[in-house]
Amino acid sequence: THPGAAPLAAYAPDIARRIHKLKGSAGTLGAMRLHDLALRPESALQRHDDQLAGALLREVGAQLSRLRHDCASTFEGWQ
Repeated sequence: THPGAAPLAAYAPDIARRIHKLKGSAGTLGAMRLHDLALRPESALQRHDDQLAGALLREVGAQLSRLRHDCASTFEGWQ
């Protein structure tokens, strides 16, 4: 945590809504790895485990980056 940074709990309701939407969208699109990853921080947020939720959210972010890269690579040749 950065000095002076608000704890994750201060943003937990907004983060929980966003991660829930991401989880649902990923499931709809068939991105099951992302869907399954999104389940974990959602659960950690519900348990108020900020440290675990933060680590899991970073995992979700990394998976999103990989997915964006894969999509860009796939569609690059379509132009």
